[in-house]
Amino acid sequence: MLKYFFSTLTQCTTKTYPLQILLNDIQAHQTSVDSINDAGKDVISSEAGAGATSTRNKLDRLNANWEKLLNKTKVRTHAAGSELWCKNQGTNL
Repeated sequence: MLKYFFSTLTQCTTKTYPLQILLNDIQAHQTSVDSINDAGKDVISSEAGAGATSTRNKLDRLNANWEKLLNKTKVRTHAAGSELWCKNQGTNL
């Protein structure tokens, strides 16, 4: 039983490890996204009218895409681990 557990753990780790590295690499850029948001807010407060609206729209788009990227990577990592677990338990998702 213990051998089976470690075999399963190794398979899960091998499958999810590249995705976890990707997630970590993506999350490492969070400070850059935060810096862009801070700078964008400064620009918006100093601009008026169409310029401020354009900057706000670009920041909103950046943040929406950033969240999609984070969520998609987390979902893939979780799905890969779940898929392996179910296969090793003799079930399908």
